Amino acid sequence: MQYYVGSRVYPCERAARLADLELKPEESGDFMELDDNPKVMRANIKKFLSLDYIPSCDFCDFALNRKTKAAVQLGTDEVIL
Repeated sequence: MQYYVGSRVYPCERAARLADLELKPEESGDFMELDDNPKVMRANIKKFLSLDYIPSCDFCDFALNRKTKAAVQLGTDEVIL
């Protein structure tokens, strides 16, 4: 399933959310630009689907399948503003 933010398509919800919230620098491997020109769009799709690596994966812990108890995400000295 792909996720859209503006004119960009992201491979997963977490990559789209990172971009939407501007939590990491943009890298071209994280998204595919939508285009009105069919030839450009076809090239963008081929490039995007042939990627071996997506930089946003470095910021994801989904594959680790870690469970965190509610309200213990932060240390005792961290404060949410």
